[in-house]
Amino acid sequence: MKIIIAGCAIALAVSTSPVSGHAARSFSFRDLEYRYDAGDAERIGKREITGLVPAGTSVSEAARAMRDAGARCRPHSDSLVCQYTAFEAVEEMPHDLVWTVTMPVSGAQITGATAERESLGS
Repeated sequence: MKIIIAGCAIALAVSTSPVSGHAARSFSFRDLEYRYDAGDAERIGKREITGLVPAGTSVSEAARAMRDAGARCRPHSDSLVCQYTAFEAVEEMPHDLVWTVTMPVSGAQITGATAERESLGS
């Protein structure tokens, strides 16, 4: 009985921890683009990204969240830069889609996040 209670306590602590709170948020660039038109995707995506990786998030957690969302990340100067790219057709017009998320880094944490969406060729 004590083992069951301890297991439940650990599960509750993990499910309410900030790390699992970030992991519990399901965000995908691909899903975002398929659910919304360009204007809404950009507005909603920017809001989702800043909520997913707020200032104070560790660099490793921010990179993991962006990778889970479908982006590739790399360090650049004093920032972590993540990009999601896709080739799509909208109304039979092919275009390249690029999301760039730039997160300035201080120590082992990000200090914020800015996201830009570009649609090239449409």
